[in-house]
Amino acid sequence: DCRDGPRTPRHQGLQQGLMPASATGPECALCCEPLLLTAVGPCAHAEACAKCELRRRSLYGERSCLLCRAPLAKLLIARHPHYRCSVDAPFSHAQLLASTEVRHDSEWDAWFEKGQFLTDLRQTLADPKCTRCEAPTFRNVDALRAHLKSAHALAHCGVCARGAPLFLREQPCFSAVALKMHLRDPKLHATCVLCKQSCYNSEALDKHMTDNHWRCSMCEAAAVRLARASGEDPPPRLFYAAHADLAAHSRAQHFVCDKGECLEAGGLIAFETEAELKTHEIAMHLTGASRRQRQQALRLTPNFTVRASGNGAGGGGSGGRGGDGDE
Repeated sequence: DCRDGPRTPRHQGLQQGLMPASATGPECALCCEPLLLTAVGPCAHAEACAKCELRRRSLYGERSCLLCRAPLAKLLIARHPHYRCSVDAPFSHAQLLASTEVRHDSEWDAWFEKGQFLTDLRQTLADPKCTRCEAPTFRNVDALRAHLKSAHALAHCGVCARGAPLFLREQPCFSAVALKMHLRDPKLHATCVLCKQSCYNSEALDKHMTDNHWRCSMCEAAAVRLARASGEDPPPRLFYAAHADLAAHSRAQHFVCDKGECLEAGGLIAFETEAELKTHEIAMHLTGASRRQRQQALRLTPNFTVRASGNGAGGGGSGGRGGDGDE
């Protein structure tokens, strides 16, 4: 380790931006820890430490430079110029990537100036090793969690494990009682009212609802139009638990096409008005029909009631959607 040895001058291509000045050396722009190992791309901005940049890359999905937003297709973890010594290679992204000592990690999709840097970071952040005892590293996460349960009566929160921006070795452990209290705390996690699944936060809940449940686009559009006309904010989106629930709503509130291929959609091909449904049926299902057949298909179902003269009783006429109405 030449951390305290002779230091080479700062690389001319390294641009100072977010990096704060410090009496003891540069600090990470995100966590303010000493910037011993930095993450750098072709733009040569070395503003974040290796741990923060790996977090941005693997847990947040950020693949651009913290300072200039340039793409970081090949992220390199290397010793910061301030701590480099005479035996280190020049701080150059291209030259370091071409070195025979560089190592690539497929899980993090990052390159490391030395294999030891990769080993140290994996042991610190991601290796399935118990943080409560000196047990050897386990073969996988499942084996680690089985050990935590049997040896320490502890468990990770599954919701945090799926959604929290934490590496494996940063994830907290809970006793059975503490885990129940943790999961029930509405300030910590959000719960889907339709399927009761816990989500890490409101953003995760929104993604869960969009990916797993159903919405009526026509009702949403109508609600937005009404809100704009009245100068109010649009109401929250309404979700349906399953396909069958949305299909039942469509049949009750809209006009569903059950002809041809639309039948296979199970009630999801629907329209706001009967006229729109008829137009769709002619365009999609009556392409070879005669003019007379097309005209007949355009006929709408009457939706009114004829009141008999004198006695006030309901008379003839067929009721359509919306039920019977008064005159």
